[in-house]
Amino acid sequence: MGNGKYGFLIPCLLPISVIMSFVTNRPALFMCVILLVISVSIVLDFFVPRDKLYSYDEVIATPENDGRLSSWVDQLLPGSFLLLHLVTLALGVYIASDQRRLGPWVFYLFPIGFAGSIALTICHEYFHKESSVEKNIARFFGSLEFWSVHEYEHLFYHHHPDISCTPDDSSHARINQSIYSYVYHAIIHNYRYAWEKQKELCRLSGIPFFHISKNPLLKWLSVSVIMTALIDGFFGYKSALFFLAQAALSTLMFVASTYNQHYGLTRRLKADGTYEEFTFMNVWAFNHFISSKQSFNATHHAHHHLFQLCRYPHLKVLSKGPLYPFGLSATFLLSLIPSLWYRVVNPRIKEIYRLRDEYENKGQL
Repeated sequence: MGNGKYGFLIPCLLPISVIMSFVTNRPALFMCVILLVISVSIVLDFFVPRDKLYSYDEVIATPENDGRLSSWVDQLLPGSFLLLHLVTLALGVYIASDQRRLGPWVFYLFPIGFAGSIALTICHEYFHKESSVEKNIARFFGSLEFWSVHEYEHLFYHHHPDISCTPDDSSHARINQSIYSYVYHAIIHNYRYAWEKQKELCRLSGIPFFHISKNPLLKWLSVSVIMTALIDGFFGYKSALFFLAQAALSTLMFVASTYNQHYGLTRRLKADGTYEEFTFMNVWAFNHFISSKQSFNATHHAHHHLFQLCRYPHLKVLSKGPLYPFGLSATFLLSLIPSLWYRVVNPRIKEIYRLRDEYENKGQL
């Protein structure tokens, strides 16, 4: 299976199930289907052949990973998923307007929120692109979840060579920090950093901060607010609440996945007061086939940090890098129980630190 392109159809099962539930008017049935698919995917991660491992030396800048569109997978499948998510979100808003049907309101919220977190993962990639079209697509879909602010924290702080995976990085989770503490901290700081950075950019450009058309932060936050107001005006307050609820769920699940990718592997402080260089040993990855395809290979996260322009479908697993023993979904569920999470993951962090010293002594970092 390797990095087979057809595996990226897996995440499309979520929005397709939502559409089928609407067409057949059987939300309970398709909610069961969705839960079954998720459960089966967790189990299959233990049995389906894992993605082929690539050694660190083979992950170099090539036409395959320099950011260009090199196959139909790069553009068609992520783009199709975003369109499917937009359709399902519209369906959810429409269904929520029927005040007599509270059950479907709940049934549609979970799969649409889950799909929204995957959409934010695609936006995560698009934020890095030089194309204004892709950046604006990311901002628009981010605004559907009130998360267009993530562009600032992600590009200016999280990927900054002096900040990434240090205690100053709000996307980095400290050892023994619970997922609940992390999510709260990360969301607050994403908004604060976006506000501070945009103020600085406006000052340097001589643009008034409250000039909405020239301030992308305010412009895309305004889009979020205006969409909520329009939904409330046309479909009623229940639909507006549904829109806000799916945005919250999407953002929470996306931020939670970041916690899993960046837990505990802090860059160490050197004697001169600076942090050691960022390496592939500072980021967790998953080499499970199902998990990788569900997230368009965002689980191959170390490669993303090393080559930010690389298209997600082309991200590879680094053979010497830190790997979780479970797939993405199972790891997320485990992190919801902090005491158990620390017991399972913290000993692995100690081993990774030991290996990092060994690689450094051998000149392999």
